[in-house]
Amino acid sequence: MKVNAIDAVILRSQDPERMAEFYRKLGIDLEEEDHGNGVHYGARIGSLHFAIHRGQPGNQSVSFSVDNVDAAVAFLKADGAKVTLEATDRPYGRLASVEDPEGNEVFFHKY
Repeated sequence: MKVNAIDAVILRSQDPERMAEFYRKLGIDLEEEDHGNGVHYGARIGSLHFAIHRGQPGNQSVSFSVDNVDAAVAFLKADGAKVTLEATDRPYGRLASVEDPEGNEVFFHKY
């Protein structure tokens, strides 16, 4: 398995609307999005997807671009990682996630 890039930063907030307003003040053009898992706010910053989702603050996520989502999850599952999202197709590509040792969600995707 090889990570090709970090291309998403996802913040969790109990008040994502307020957080979106804060980051908009920094010049980030956050737009309301919904891919079937609830409304959140997202923007492209260069090649990076920056998003704010509803959730408990302090538990953050990272998303890695990989060549094969299923193989990445299988590799980590075999190493004992807890799978939080089995590989699935979404409108924007294939996605899966596991928890890191601290309980943060680590996503793998292929657009």
